[in-house]
Amino acid sequence: MAPFTLSPLREEEVAELVVLEFKTFPNPVIQDTFMGPNTPSGHEMVRQRYLRTMKSDPHDYWIKVTDKATGKIIAASNWKICQSTIPDHETSEDTSYTWLQDKPERLAVAQRIMGDVIKARKENFREPYVHPDYARRGAGSMMLKWGTALADQLFLPAWVESSPNGSLLYRTHGFEHHQSKAEGQGTIMYRPARPSTIEGGKDLA
Repeated sequence: MAPFTLSPLREEEVAELVVLEFKTFPNPVIQDTFMGPNTPSGHEMVRQRYLRTMKSDPHDYWIKVTDKATGKIIAASNWKICQSTIPDHETSEDTSYTWLQDKPERLAVAQRIMGDVIKARKENFREPYVHPDYARRGAGSMMLKWGTALADQLFLPAWVESSPNGSLLYRTHGFEHHQSKAEGQGTIMYRPARPSTIEGGKDLA
């Protein structure tokens, strides 16, 4: 019997998601730039930010993978599903950096990285993440199969911001290297849209 299940993330599960995210991305530069301080108040700040986005952004969609034996979330990914509109990348991240205002050197690094990320998103278009204890057990592939199947149904291309360790997994699901991210933090990868026609039906006898 399969050990994991994939399902939509519920609002009451966001706190558990945030704990997983900080454990999955321990790099302090990543936390400074995209998340915030790894403290109880920092976790609550991220939780509130995600809840606001879930309620206000029609493109925003979270999925999770759960270990059936423990009931714990072991992987999650945030998908932006944009069928006919272009998202506002300028407002997609919290760039106020209230947690870095008294740390000018770290603030400058975070602002530079975020500026490059937003620029790349504008030119081209979040990364699935998995609990370290569950790495290489198929949770990442479950989420990518869901996302790429949805993209194919909608005839849409797909983009991911890949960490250095994630690029091989994305390649197995049809993504290609597009450009390197700032500060050597990985790559932006692209999966072309499927052909915009589907053949089917039966010939008359």
